[in-house]
Amino acid sequence: MRRHSCPGSRGTSCGNPSALARPGDLRSEVTRMSDRLHGRSEYWGTSFAMEPDGSYLETYFPKRPDALDREPLGANFTLQFTPDDSPLKARWESAMKFGTIDTVVLPTHVIRSFEKTGPDWFSEVLDEVEVHFGPADETHEPRSIRVEARDESGQVLAAVRGKTTALAHGYGGYTFDADLEGGITQRWTLPLDRSESGAITFSTDFVGFRAREIRRALRFIDKTHQAPIIALTFDGMLPILLNFDGPEATSPDGNLTTFIDDVCALEDYFEVDLRLPSNIDSTDLIWARIMRMLVEGRATAHPHNGTFGGILDGTSDPGIEGLLAGDRAAVIRQSGFGIEFFGEVLEIDGLAYYTHHALVDDAESLRQAFIDQTAEGKTLTIRPADGLPWVIYSPTHIERAGNTTVLAQPWGITGLPEHSGFARLPNHVRNEESAGPQSP
Repeated sequence: MRRHSCPGSRGTSCGNPSALARPGDLRSEVTRMSDRLHGRSEYWGTSFAMEPDGSYLETYFPKRPDALDREPLGANFTLQFTPDDSPLKARWESAMKFGTIDTVVLPTHVIRSFEKTGPDWFSEVLDEVEVHFGPADETHEPRSIRVEARDESGQVLAAVRGKTTALAHGYGGYTFDADLEGGITQRWTLPLDRSESGAITFSTDFVGFRAREIRRALRFIDKTHQAPIIALTFDGMLPILLNFDGPEATSPDGNLTTFIDDVCALEDYFEVDLRLPSNIDSTDLIWARIMRMLVEGRATAHPHNGTFGGILDGTSDPGIEGLLAGDRAAVIRQSGFGIEFFGEVLEIDGLAYYTHHALVDDAESLRQAFIDQTAEGKTLTIRPADGLPWVIYSPTHIERAGNTTVLAQPWGITGLPEHSGFARLPNHVRNEESAGPQSP
C-alpha cells in the first residue's frame, strides 16, 4: 500500500475543503470565494447568501463613492401584469414616478425577461427572477418640518412640527415620511409638476404622548378637512403651498376628543404630564370627567354604590338616632381624596359624599342594641336609599366656584350611561340642561 502525502508546511491539515467534511471547511471555502469575489472588481463588492428553500441572493455594494460612475451596473427587464395584478401594477407605477420607501416585490410571474448589464463579471440573462425594488439609500438625515392647514385666504388654521424619517425619488416627484407632534405620522407624495395634485396619508399612534400634544394633533387633523391649502416648510425655509385632493384621514373620534380635553384640564390643574397608556376603558373616561368636575366646583354622582362604616362607642346622639330611624340626609366628609391616573396621583383637599336619604344596615338590631346598652363595638354601615348614588363634591372647590347649592350634574359622556340612579336624585340637572365642562 502506498501512503499519500500532502505537500505543504508542517502542521497543515490534509483534506479537501470543498468536500466540507471537517469543522471549519465551510468557513474556509467561503473565505476563499470571498477573496476571489473581492478581486474581480475594483469598484464593487458582492455578498451572497443561500436561503433554506434553496433560493440564492446576491447583493452588490460600492467599494468607493464613484463606483456607479466608474463601473455602471444596470438591468433591463420587461413586465407583464395580469388583471389580478392591478394593485401591484399601481404600486409599481407609483414607485417609478415618486420613488418608494417600502419595498415593492415583483414576483416571477410578472417578469417576462431580465438581463443584468455592465462588466463581464456582472452581465448575464436570468430566468425565474424575483425583483425587490426599494429605496436606493436606506440612510436618511432627518429634516425639520412644519405643516400648516390653511384656508382660501392663507390664514393658518392649525400647525404641527416634526421630522422627516425617510425620503425616496422618482422620475416625476418624490415621497417622504414624517413623524409629527402628538403621534401623527404622515406620508407625502409630491409631484414635480405643481399642476398635479399630491397626496397625504395619515396614521396616528397616541400612546405615550401627553394630553396637550394629542389635543393639538387632533385639532390639526380636524382642520385639515377644512383646509384647501397645505403649507409645507423644511428647515425654516420659505413654505411650499400645495393643493391636495384631500388627506386620507378620518375626522377624530368625538369621544376621544372630549376625553383628551378632560385630561388636558387635569394636566393644567394638577401641573402634571398625563401620557396616554396603551389601553383606556370606560372607567378612565368617567373618572377623567368626574375629577374635572370636582376641581371645577361641580357635584356629580359617584360611579359605585359604596358604603361608609364605623365602629360604635355605645353612645347615642340625635344624629345617630335619626339615621337609625331612616329619615335623615347624610354628609360624609373625607379629609383627602386621590386617584392614580395615567401614572400620576391626582389629589384634592377633601371630598364630601352626600345623600338626601341615608339607610343604615340592620338598623332595627342597632336600635335595640342601644336600648340594651350593647351597641359598643358594633358596626354602623350607611348607604343611600333605593340604590341611589352618593353625590360627591369638593367643598373647597364648590365654595371657590361660588356655588351655594349642591346640585348634581350628569357626567354627560356620549355613549356611556349615567349612574342608574342619577335620574331619581331629587336635586339634579338633566343631561340636556348641563352646562358642560368648564375651564378650571
